[in-house]
Parts: sequence; C-alpha cells; structure tokens
Amino acid sequence: MNKPKSNGGLQVLIATSNQGKFKEMMEVLGGLPLQFLSLVDVGIAGDFEETADTFEGNALAKASALRG
Repeated sequence: MNKPKSNGGLQVLIATSNQGKFKEMMEVLGGLPLQFLSLVDVGIAGDFEETADTFEGNALAKASALRG
C-alpha cells in the first residue's frame, strides 16, 4: 500500500492502482496542499475497462463507476 501523500486537509482520490502512474502524478501535484490517495490506499481493487476514445472519456467513465 502507498503511503498517502499528505500536504494538508482535503483528500483527493487519484483513480489509479498503477503505482508508476501515481508516482508520476505526485511528481507534478505533490507540492499542493492536498492529501492524495490511490485506489490501493482506499482499498479499491480491480481493473476498469478503458473503452473510450480519449483519456478524458476513460477518466469520466472511471469516476462514474467509482461514484456508484
């Protein structure tokens, strides 16, 4: 499990279980006053199909699935 990257209050879920992607995102976002969590950090397992034609479409589909 990742150690959550905590720089402050608000928690933000980075909806990936890929630790390489999460690390890359933390290199960019890590200085913000937020606590970043990965799917692994919050105990969500499983793969999400990425069938959209764009990164945005896949991100929206994943967010919708996670929201329930």
